[in-house]
Amino acid sequence: MPHTPVPWVSRGGLWIAGADGEMVADCVTKFTRGRGLQENEDNARFIVTAVNAHDELLTALEDAVHQLEQCGQGSCQGTVSACRAVIAKATQR
Repeated sequence: MPHTPVPWVSRGGLWIAGADGEMVADCVTKFTRGRGLQENEDNARFIVTAVNAHDELLTALEDAVHQLEQCGQGSCQGTVSACRAVIAKATQR
């Protein structure tokens, strides 16, 4: 699924920009429902951290599934199933 290339960065604490410096998103809204500036800045940093780690985490999880499959049937199957579910969610498959 195509998306703005990483790494993403938080600009000014509230704005998120892609590798090309163009704005991807902002965490500023008039509908904050009581969230303050600090929480909005924390949300922007959290989004940037998650996006930038996504590919690496997905690769590590896929590698872990491959290794766990070597266990065969038995105690590893629950873990393999849980990992596959997270991979499907992360890749929207």
